[in-house]
This record gives sequence, C-alpha cells and structure tokens, in this order.
Amino acid sequence: MLKLKFDDKQEHQKKAIEAVINVFEGQPFNQMVGKEITNPLKFSLQQLSFVTNIGYIIPNPPIILPEEQILENINKVREYNQLPKLSLIEGYDELGKLNLTIEMETGTGKTYVYLRTILSLYEKYGFSKFIIIVPSVAIKSGVLKTLEITQKHFKELFQGINYDFYEYESKRMSIIRNFVTKDNPQILVMTMASFNKDKNLIYSPQESLGEEIPIDLIKEVKPILILDEPQNMEGEATSEALKSFDYLFAIRYSATHRREYNLLYRLSPSEAYKRGLVKKIEVYSLELEDYNLPYIKFVDIENTSKTIEAKLEVIKISKGKSLISTIIVKQGDNLFNKTGNNPIYRDNYIVSRISIEKIEFRNGQKVVFGNQIGYYNFNDEIIQKQIEETIIQHLEKKLKLCYNRPNNRIKVLSLFFIDRVDNYLKKDGKIRKIFEESFIRIVKNNPEYMKLYPNIDFSLSNEEIRQKMYDAITEKKDINVINNTNNGFYYGIHGGYFSKNTSEDRIEEDEKIYKLIMQDKESLLSPDNPLEFIFSHSALKEGWDNPNIFNICTLNETKSEIKRRQEIGRGLRLCVNEIGERILDENINILTVITNESYREYIMNLQRDYSEDYGEEEAKEIINTIEDAKMKKVIKPKQDILNSSTFQSLWNKIKHKACFFFADFDENRIINEVVKQLNTIDIPVPIIKTQKIRLEDLKEYKLIESGADISTLRKEENLSELLEKMIEYTSNETGLTKKAVIKILQKMENKYKILLNPMLFVQHLVNIILKEKINEQKNNIQYILLDDVFSEDIFKELLTTRVRTIKVNHSLYDEIVYESDVEKKFAEEIDAYDRVKLFIKLPRNYTIPTPIGEYNPDWAIIIEKGNSQQDRQKQDILYLIAETKFAETEYEREIGLRNKEILKIIFAQKLYSLEEFSLSNVIYEVVKNIKDIEALIFKTT
Repeated sequence: MLKLKFDDKQEHQKKAIEAVINVFEGQPFNQMVGKEITNPLKFSLQQLSFVTNIGYIIPNPPIILPEEQILENINKVREYNQLPKLSLIEGYDELGKLNLTIEMETGTGKTYVYLRTILSLYEKYGFSKFIIIVPSVAIKSGVLKTLEITQKHFKELFQGINYDFYEYESKRMSIIRNFVTKDNPQILVMTMASFNKDKNLIYSPQESLGEEIPIDLIKEVKPILILDEPQNMEGEATSEALKSFDYLFAIRYSATHRREYNLLYRLSPSEAYKRGLVKKIEVYSLELEDYNLPYIKFVDIENTSKTIEAKLEVIKISKGKSLISTIIVKQGDNLFNKTGNNPIYRDNYIVSRISIEKIEFRNGQKVVFGNQIGYYNFNDEIIQKQIEETIIQHLEKKLKLCYNRPNNRIKVLSLFFIDRVDNYLKKDGKIRKIFEESFIRIVKNNPEYMKLYPNIDFSLSNEEIRQKMYDAITEKKDINVINNTNNGFYYGIHGGYFSKNTSEDRIEEDEKIYKLIMQDKESLLSPDNPLEFIFSHSALKEGWDNPNIFNICTLNETKSEIKRRQEIGRGLRLCVNEIGERILDENINILTVITNESYREYIMNLQRDYSEDYGEEEAKEIINTIEDAKMKKVIKPKQDILNSSTFQSLWNKIKHKACFFFADFDENRIINEVVKQLNTIDIPVPIIKTQKIRLEDLKEYKLIESGADISTLRKEENLSELLEKMIEYTSNETGLTKKAVIKILQKMENKYKILLNPMLFVQHLVNIILKEKINEQKNNIQYILLDDVFSEDIFKELLTTRVRTIKVNHSLYDEIVYESDVEKKFAEEIDAYDRVKLFIKLPRNYTIPTPIGEYNPDWAIIIEKGNSQQDRQKQDILYLIAETKFAETEYEREIGLRNKEILKIIFAQKLYSLEEFSLSNVIYEVVKNIKDIEALIFKTT
C-alpha cells in the first residue's frame, strides 16, 4: 500500500519552525519526569504539579523570559525573515496572552509544520501540552489523518520522544485525564464548536474525571494553543471562549489571516509559486456562443380597459443569480430594467408594439405569440461542455502521468464542485447522467483512452456500463479495498463524499461525509484504486485537499459566487508518485481549472479574492503566474541548432556532472575558532518571576506576594546529566562529532557561563559552530568533474503558454520561458546583443551539487569577444554561465550567511574556477545586464 513520504529538509518549512522556536531563545529546558523535575533551574514539584481528584497533573513549564527579551527575540526572527521590527509585542492588551503568527500559502505543508513545531518545542524547552483548535470537522479530520500518517516520520526525526494525540469528543471525556497527567508530549485536537457555547460539556463536571470540570483541568496545565485558520475564530463567542483555556501562548497558522499578531514568517502565494512549492495554475474557460443571446418567450397577452400587456418569460437577475422568470410588460418598457439589468437585454429591447400575434422591440426583434427567441437552457449546455472538457483533460494527463510511466506512475484525480447534491446522488441526477454518458462516449471513441481502463467492458451498452458504475458505488461500501476481485469494483471510477441520509443544509456538519476521502488519502493516491473523479458539495471551505488533484471543475446552475481561491486551494499541493514520493517537475505539477467564465472574467474575480487577503500589489503578482489553458502549446528545441557545432561546442564544455569533497577540512580549526568566540559572548542570567498564592477555598485563590529573583546554578550532582544532553544536542544540530564538542567545552574559558543559562549557551554554541563550519566548507571545498554527463534529453519539449514567454532569435528555442521581469528584460537584451552567438535558459534538471542542496544556474551564453569583425573571425569565444535571479536584490543586500542561495552561488563559483573550465574559456558570473557582460569581455580580453 502507498505510504506518503515526508521530507524534513524543505527550507520553507524549516524556516517556519525555527521562527517559533527562536522566539524563546534563552528559555531553559524544563521537563517533568514522573514526580521529579529535570530542570537546569531550581523548580520544585509543588511549583509545577497540582493535585486533583484524578491525581497529579503536569503543566507546561512557565516562560521565565521577561517581555523585553521575548520582544527582542521576535524582532531578531522578523529581521531574519525580512519583516519590519515591532516596538511592542502585539495583542497583549486585546488577548491577554502571547500570540504568534505564521502565514503559509495553501498546499505548502502548514499542518506538517505545526506538528513538527510542537515536537521541537518539547525537545528544546520541555513544553508538553498542546491543543490544536480548528474551525470545522473537515479540518479536524485532516489534522488527525496527518497525525496518523506522520507518526513513523516524526519518530525517526525525534528519536526517543514518544507522543500521544487524541480527538476531543464529548462522549470520551476520559482522554482529558491522559492529557493532563502524562509527562510526554500530549496533543489534543478539537473544533471550536466543542467549547464556544455555554452548554458545551467541557464546562460541566464529569463523572469519568472524578466530577472535575474538564476546562478547569485544562486551565491548570497551561496548554499551548495551535490555532488552525484563526480568521474563522474571531467571532465574539469563540474569542471569549479561547480565554477560558488560560493558555501559556498561542501560535496562529493560516494563509489568510485577518489579524496578524507578532507575525514571524510569511510565505506568500507568489513566493510559493516562484519557488516551485505549489502547482502552476491554468484556466480553461468555456462560454457558449449563444450564452449572451436574449431569451424571450411570448407566454400570454392581457387586455385591460386602458392598455395591452404581454406576459413574457425571460432571464432575470436576482441577488446575483440568473433565473427564468415571468414578467408583465407594456409598450415603452425596457427589458434591461425589468430583468434586474441583465446585460443580454441591453441592446434596445424596448417594447414598441404589442398585438395578439406578436410583440415587437425598437431594435427590430420580434417574437410571435406562443414562440420564443434565444435559448434559455444554456446552463445545461455549459455544464455538459465543462464535464466533457474535464474528462478529456483527465484522460490526457492519465495517459502522460500514469499509463506512459509504468515504473513511476502518478495517480490523476479530478474534483468537481456541485451546488445541488441531488444532481449527483440520484441515479439519473443531471450531473451524474451527463458525466457517465460523456465519459463512456469519449472513451469508446478513442482507442488510446480505452486502454486506460482494461477492466471495464466497453462492448456493453452505455446503460449497462452506467448500471455497473452505479452498483460499484451503492453495493460496495468500502471503495478503498484495492485487492477487490469483484469485476464490478473497477467501474467505481467516480464517487461523492456527501451523505445520502443528510439534508443539504446539514451536509457540512456530518463527519461521515468526509471519511471516504479524508481518512484514507493514501489508498486514494494508489493508481490501482479505480476512484478518479470526485464530486463534492461541502468542501468548498478550508479543510480538504489532495496532492494529486490535477483538474478542478465547478458545476453550478449559475456562475459561482464561491471564492475562486478556495476552489483552487484544494489542488495546489505538489503531486506524489505511486510510492509516495513528491514530484518536483514543473511540467507535471499543473492544476487545470475548468470554469464557466471567460478567462478574463475568472482572472478578474480571482484577483479580487487575492486583493481582499493580500492587497492589490501581491494580487497582481499572483495573477501574472496564472495561465490560459486554451493558449497551451509545446515549445520544442530547434533541431538544427541542437545538432550545430555552435551548440555542441558549448554543451561539450558544460555537460559533465560534478561532485565535491573537502580537501583540507580541519576540525581543529573549527574548534579553536568556536572557543575563541565563546570566550567573548555574554550569557545573561535568567530572571525567574515568582508568585505566592493563597488558596482561599476550592475555587478561589488570592495573590499575596510577587517578585523576581535571579536563578541559581544547577547543583553539582546534576551537572553531568546536563552536559550529556548538551553535547548530544549540539552534535545532532551541527553534525560535529561528540568528541569535538567535548573538546570545545574543555578548552573554553569561564565554564561557569554554561550554568548561567544552559539553553541560551547551547544555542550560541550551535550557531557559532554552524557559521564556522560553513566558512570551513567555503574555504576548503573542492570539485571534480565526473565521466558521467547530463543527457541532451534535458532540452526536451517544454509545455507552457504564451503568458510567460517571449520570442527570441538566438536561442535553442524560438521562445524563452521567463519567471520574472528581470529574466525577461535580460533575455531581450541578450538576444539583441550582436556579440551573442547563442544563449540558453538552462533546464531545471541541470544542477550543481553543493553542501546545502542542488543549484540550478540561469543561463549559458556563447559570446564573441573580438572588438572588430576580423578579431571575431579568430574564434575568440567566451562561454558564460550566468545567474540573474539575485543580481538586483538579495545578492546586493547580502546579510552574512543567512541566504542559502547566495551560498550556492559561492559554491558554484568554486566549481567553475576549475582548470578544465578556465582552459575552455568557461566562466561563471552574476550579472544584471549587457553592461555587466561587456565588463566581463573587457576583463577577460
């Protein structure tokens, strides 16, 4: 069975995790072990544990950092992530507690990030009580599924840490006992509906808890709240109910925050797209030619003593929806006004004459009594075309991604949104019938498509196949049993996740709706599972997505009023193959949206959605990345150029793969430099806030004394345990051997600094080691070229659109795909430069290995160096590997060693400084424009 694989090295996720962890830099590690506390500071059991009717409960350790230190840490994180500094911690006055915000675009692993953050907070600080609060059952189901499928991954990543997670259910209050009494990480997942009403059982004494009130027990452990989609929790009732948890602090995660309290990290939609973290989006729009023709039916005539009036059937706009309506008109009436300003009647449809035979309009149009003009049933026509196009898109992608990749299959899923459940649930529901008939017809008429479904007997009549499809859904309850030998199993190509027994207005409230898809995602992703087309009504809000959704189609009786952004969010994740590995190929990761709007109309509406959440500037940047599927074309290399001596002269010089090693990696140099810096750092002594509380009765207490004290040093008998943990942690974080870490601690002066604030000290230690390790790598890395070469196949055909291409004359292709205005401008300049013989945008799979990940240079350019035509005939050629991405921003604003892309550029410079390249006139440079290239020509002449 397919098992999803998780990558713990994704840079954007690590930055989001580290952003939260670093807010508490200087907080000591505190951990309860049974009834004793392992703590570099001197806390007593009475300070951290409380006795209740269910025994000892173990709370989160207190935050001992003063507000000034937390603010300083927050600003360090914000500066690192290029956010402006704050003068005050935001939200204290309003919320009464510390709230932190992480913003991540849909599909980039938000749930994974906060689950890993939870375990990192426990690992580094000993925080153990976490409550994940979500706005809906849909999101809760998704979170629980992610907790389930990440268990193995996290146990490997956090060795020795065992954690428990629970779904909060009012019928199983006994789980609260485990949550508050266990000392390992405890994760409770609950919806806001379970606590935002006074009648919720969480506020009532429970027999299973010794008559304790659940919320009172939860308060005592000072939980850390993880708020998933907090913009949905800002109503008055929920906001007040959140305060009842008396939480230690809260972390807020969403792509669309309304309020940003202490924003630590932002991954915007445009940034996620540019970095290839989500699928590309293309829009396939469908409009019938007669969509805008006016429908008018002359139904009846009414004679009064004063005038003659006609009863007409027209398309009237009401509350944004187009509906067939009956109106009464007289001479002089304007149908545009009478139909709610429906634009199809704008063209002078003013009644000029009414008789018992016909009605006439000023534009010359006539309608005979009992007859009609125009076409009123355009919605069914559009729905049919949308379904047909979605099926074709699906089948083409299945051929490419599954059938033609037998050893690396990718399951293709298509998602339909519908606005009336009965249109699908009933055997002859309109949408079900159109889909099944269209699918059968399209597949039967194309032998290439028929081979995709070898277990479906297309010799049967259409009705027989439809019956088998219906039986596959209604008779076989578990469609996820892949090894089902029943032949009818393979007819279950489509299904819906809504309940037959639930009324439409309660669909979203019924958990059973989601179980089919959300609780067995891995089975659904298997190419051997026949379910490929999913119909849904209630997942239009946050809460469900799937990495292998490649097509989304919204089938509405009217044009959709649902936010387009919510729709496309269901399919933005990068896809996975049949063994659960993420696929990074940008020509595969394309989400096609089939819409009943024009491309222009859809883009305008989508831009409005993004503008509401991000502002106009970001919205325009996002919209510029979305492509028109109808403009799709294939850009192929020019075969004559590919075979030419010009191209081959370049390719033969740069086609060899490389590897690196460290020729003189001196661990002792790192040790000595780290010791030197440790001797100069200042380690402040943490302040412990103290409170003395008198218990007046069982429910009330009184503050009788407060103050602050400097922490005391750890007792000598615990020192060895502290050092052992510190050495292990430092070795794991830096890759330095434990022996080397011990040498550093032995050689440093003023060893008492370790005991002043162990957690702050070890963070300084790790940061200094990493910095010096990178310096050592930069200074001592050596590259060698291998016999292994890149295949010319990497210059394969490029599937793209006209939206982001420009025509050029001196490249391997007639058009260049560009990713930014900088690249576009550079390509235009270089194409017009008379010294350039050939230039190529290097494919993404032309990569250079570096110690911090693969690097893909931008361009390869052949330049004639001579100053005169006679000089140029001497074949004095420069082969330039050029980088433009960072020439105008990051590269010029380099800040230490923070930017990994800058480091990759430095490593690339090391590679291209090899003698094999220099002797062949191959150089590597970061350039902005032609002036930079001219300077290079002068420099190398």
